[in-house]
Amino acid sequence: MSISPSTVAPQPGRSSEGGSTEVSDDASATDREDALREAFADEVDSHLELGAESLRQDLKRKLFNAVREPVTIGRYRVDERIGEGGMGVVYRAHDPRLGREVAIKLMRPRSSKGAESSVQSRMLREAQALARISHPNVVAVHDAGDYRGQVYVAMDFIDGTDLKAWRLKQLPGWREAVQVFVQAGRGLAAAH
Repeated sequence: MSISPSTVAPQPGRSSEGGSTEVSDDASATDREDALREAFADEVDSHLELGAESLRQDLKRKLFNAVREPVTIGRYRVDERIGEGGMGVVYRAHDPRLGREVAIKLMRPRSSKGAESSVQSRMLREAQALARISHPNVVAVHDAGDYRGQVYVAMDFIDGTDLKAWRLKQLPGWREAVQVFVQAGRGLAAAH
């Protein structure tokens, strides 16, 4: 949005919707201010959104909703949002240094600083623990870092689906289902 004198200063006798904003000359300054504030409330609100908080919220929207333009987290270029959970959002991203696709888990911001610090520490500990594990049923962690105050973890990108979607789509027989769940259980056991 561009800001011009016509969008900031009211035009005599006109509101942005084409209605009248006329205030009599004998009205008090407070009455005139109230009338103008009411007539231009939408414009004032939109101009206030240009502040620092708006920029921060815009970044959150881009990262935690739909990625519409190139965003980088650390050295990784975010391509698309692929999932989310209680702690964060997961993106498919490109690692330009190593020329490969990765999954980036970015922690969700918390409203309380104490809670946020605790969750950040927990996520970082989990990433460190997973980075020490080499198991065919555990995704490999390659990197962890801080992106604008939020912890992120870069890991192998697995092009696939989750167990629930697989089970509903494949309608596996009981032997195949047991085999897949045993593999998942082995991965969980290795991670804990």
